[in-house]
Amino acid sequence: FEVPQYLYQPNANGEYEFFDNSGSNFLGLQEQMAQDVTTTLYSTLNYVTTIGENHNLKVLGGYEQIENRSPFLTGMRTGFPNSILSEINAGSVVNQSTAGNTQEWALQSFFGRVNYDYKGKYLFEGNMRYDGSSRIAPENRWNMYTGASAGWRLSQEDFINDLLPFF
Repeated sequence: FEVPQYLYQPNANGEYEFFDNSGSNFLGLQEQMAQDVTTTLYSTLNYVTTIGENHNLKVLGGYEQIENRSPFLTGMRTGFPNSILSEINAGSVVNQSTAGNTQEWALQSFFGRVNYDYKGKYLFEGNMRYDGSSRIAPENRWNMYTGASAGWRLSQEDFINDLLPFF
């Protein structure tokens, strides 16, 4: 018995047309292999403490690394002796073509955050991230990103609660 196999081939206008390999329009066989492998390592360390009764401190540090590798390979042959054969080596070496490439990229990051509060009223946070990317030119590959914030929980203040009891 025969297993049907199908092919889309560009015509003279560049539009892809459907061909059944058992018909007279069968032109050849093309095989492709593509793979995308991403490996990720992510690790964090947390430290939480209270100093005295009123000072709360949280510290987070972390590391992240991502690597990606994507190989691609294609091969094509025409001139098969019949339309039943479906192995690429059964075709003629005349007009054969091969192509392939591999794309790779990687990211690496170090990050941290520090949170401090006094009695849960006065809040401070600082954070940083030091990132490196293989997709950026070596002289600009690494950069530091920082941030900070402060907060005041007015609802925890006695004078606010006296003025605005619904708080």
